[in-house]
Amino acid sequence: GHRWLRPLCINFVMCFVLMPGLALALAWAIGASREQLAGMVLLASVNGGQASNLCCLIAGADVPLSILMTVSTTFGGIVLTPLLLKTLLGAVIRVDSWGILRSTVQVVLFPVLMGVVSKAVVPRLCDAMKPGIPVLGILVSIFVVGA
Repeated sequence: GHRWLRPLCINFVMCFVLMPGLALALAWAIGASREQLAGMVLLASVNGGQASNLCCLIAGADVPLSILMTVSTTFGGIVLTPLLLKTLLGAVIRVDSWGILRSTVQVVLFPVLMGVVSKAVVPRLCDAMKPGIPVLGILVSIFVVGA
């Protein structure tokens, strides 16, 4: 609940203010073209995604918080990334909101739901599989990225 509010706010500021601002400053410093500048700002405002959640699992960090950060910045990015590009560069980009929603459900929410249900239905099996889950996560990530 409340213990996640501050990290979520920091994550939003980093994702949609600091990172694009640094990209903008770096692009100006190196004399990037308008297209390069747009690409750098766009790339800087994209959140960590599924791989960051896997890294949190492997590192023993707060995985639910990581998932919440991923989902919140993904959904926030539907509005904020085009707004950033319009504000900073005057560029308009089209965002496939339904595609982003579908992808987030498939890559983040569905696997989490499967894990929660599995843990409730077959807890001993889940506990026995726990040591191999990071390797399985890496293999699934490779498959998803390759598809």
